[in-house]
Amino acid sequence: MKGWPKKFEMASAQSAARTQAGLTQEELAQRMSAKQSQVARWEGGEQNATIKTLMRIAEATGTRLKISWEKPN
Repeated sequence: MKGWPKKFEMASAQSAARTQAGLTQEELAQRMSAKQSQVARWEGGEQNATIKTLMRIAEATGTRLKISWEKPN
């Protein structure tokens, strides 16, 4: 992912959490009371998820959301 725009790094992390949980986009959407098309937009980098939504994704996938601030190299 090095060199990718930051929004695609986030989208990739969201997709990875879902696939590691063994969920389809539809299953994740159902757990979140959302639509599959919305999950696809987040994972495709077309739309940014809010912090609240990221927390819902973490809960639905059985993961923990971790946000950190780092200085660039």
